[in-house]
Amino acid sequence: MKKLYKFIFTFIGLTSVFLIAFYFINPVNEKIPDDVRYMLEDMYGSDKNEWPAFRYKKDLNKDGFSDWVVTKEKCSLKKGCSAELFICVPDEKGYCSEYCYAEVKSLIDAEENIESIKCESTC
Repeated sequence: MKKLYKFIFTFIGLTSVFLIAFYFINPVNEKIPDDVRYMLEDMYGSDKNEWPAFRYKKDLNKDGFSDWVVTKEKCSLKKGCSAELFICVPDEKGYCSEYCYAEVKSLIDAEENIESIKCESTC
């Protein structure tokens, strides 16, 4: 009987740790900056279930500020899928004051050619 209780407590403990870790590691649960969130609401509506599920941050232009990548399907920078980029535009104080929005047809060249990407708008 003690082995059964030990097994149950171990199972519950490990499951809880896994679920908590998954919640904090999952990029969809990461807090999106207000500017990016407002732009996504304008494009996809206020229902977050209608937004593209794959959102993550990455320093695309290697300036020390996190940029945001939004894709409609699971995709990495090594693949040729389209994406929406929100590139941080830092202010003179060293904070991300606004984001430059750009849509790219392929993520393959997005990181290498980030300087040549033209902003469609700022948010």
